[in-house]
Amino acid sequence: MEAICDGNCQWTIYAVKLQHERTFQGKSYNGDRSGFRSLCNAKWVAKEFMERFRRNLDYGIDNMMIDLQEKYGLSISKWVCYKARTRALKLIRRTIKAHYAEVGSYIAELKSIDKQGRFEFLTDATGPRGQPVFKRFYVRFSSLRKAYVESCRSYICLDWCFLKIEVGGALLSAVGRDGNKQMFPISWCVVEGEKGHSWKLSLERLFEDLNVISRLSLTLVSDQQKVVNATYVAAFNMHMDKLKEISEKALEDLMKQDPKHKLEDYINEYYSKAKYLDVYQYAIEPLNGSNMWPVIDGPQIIALEYRKKLGRPRKNGKKDKFEGEGEGTTYGKVSRAGMATTCQHCLQTGHNTRGCPNKDKPATGHRR
Repeated sequence: MEAICDGNCQWTIYAVKLQHERTFQGKSYNGDRSGFRSLCNAKWVAKEFMERFRRNLDYGIDNMMIDLQEKYGLSISKWVCYKARTRALKLIRRTIKAHYAEVGSYIAELKSIDKQGRFEFLTDATGPRGQPVFKRFYVRFSSLRKAYVESCRSYICLDWCFLKIEVGGALLSAVGRDGNKQMFPISWCVVEGEKGHSWKLSLERLFEDLNVISRLSLTLVSDQQKVVNATYVAAFNMHMDKLKEISEKALEDLMKQDPKHKLEDYINEYYSKAKYLDVYQYAIEPLNGSNMWPVIDGPQIIALEYRKKLGRPRKNGKKDKFEGEGEGTTYGKVSRAGMATTCQHCLQTGHNTRGCPNKDKPATGHRR
């Protein structure tokens, strides 16, 4: 049996089947893949690494060269990798623009399968020739609203994250808790950025949907807040010991309120099996394929304009002034601005060793 490459490569192998066995023995082999290397241009590399760039827009050239060597045994120049990366990012941006152009049909399909849901899209006519440009997109399914109002605790966690796409943006989310203390999505909103007016729009829609005015016991928790609870004695004692280390007075005030309760007096009905099953009795209806979506007349919605930032991209996030305190770090140190300088030569204040007016006199201090 002979196997050859179906391209311009000279790679071939010849093998024969062994008698009374289901194996082959190689007789000759030509591992020359020079012809294959000639096909590894920027177009092929961009296609091969498209999904990797889609998942990580900061995928580096050095990593690409290492992966090509490990996966295919190829040594590709940096110039070809740079061209491949540029080509892949252009194709990704083109795909994103095509997705934004179908937003109108997507919303129409959502409203057709969930007539009681709320799907609002906000645009701004600042595009070329007055085309609508994406601003915000609010999504709330009626089944999620019914399940939360009827069977979930009056508890909502608000969080957000950046969208790892070329045009940027942020995803704001409102999440509840079911009877098993697992996350239960309520609504989410895609916005142009994590800004105050974006949060205001999302929360206004959320409060209207949940009729928050009539539910005064609603608790909102942000991603910066931590909640401590204990359902057994060992965990309770551990938390009390931690509280004592922070403030003994706070521990005394807490113990005066008798934080221990009987289990049957403390558990709410939302933790019951019946309530837990009620949460998931409503289902989100599936959507049809994009080829079956309604056709919407009018101008197509376009994505935000991609703006490449100046300078080298940041690898580390911005740190707070109190972050990174400890040995071997520069963060968290107190600034020396406004502090009196002491000369190590004459031990007088107001100047340092380099500007000391007493350099010609014997030193009275110790140099560092």
